[in-house]
Amino acid sequence: MKKRNLLLISALVTMGMLCGCHEKVQEKTIYVVGKDVNALPEIQESVEPTDEDIKNLSICFANRLGVDIGMISLIDPVTEEQINVDALADGETILVGSNMPREINELDWAIYNSKGELYSESTTDISNAKSSVWIILKGDKAVESIDTLFDPTEEEARESLQ
Repeated sequence: MKKRNLLLISALVTMGMLCGCHEKVQEKTIYVVGKDVNALPEIQESVEPTDEDIKNLSICFANRLGVDIGMISLIDPVTEEQINVDALADGETILVGSNMPREINELDWAIYNSKGELYSESTTDISNAKSSVWIILKGDKAVESIDTLFDPTEEEARESLQ
């Protein structure tokens, strides 16, 4: 358990450094998605999950829209509950930490405008991600494209944020 937490903290620190390259970065709370993985009935009845059953994934949202996002929300893949993460100003990034079953291959998320109205929702295939996924929202005051990076190097992350 301590080893897993140390790895997650290390990954989040690295992601924080990468997300902060030459841009405004506001420190945000790190949320844990899938925190109730041990409460799954089918897991409790059979065996307790091991570290091999859990995917520790850092999710980085980057706002390159030229306008603030009122709120980002995720659907917890374990509990299927909506988790409201936070607002995201233009040019900023936010990290979301997750511990979820390895068999989860999709992440459902949405963004809301500053009035709290649903603006866009999407599903991202995370099956190729080993430790991190970057969701970069690009456009001119509207979502025109979404770039997704899996486990990017520092150079790839810097290039994608420009």
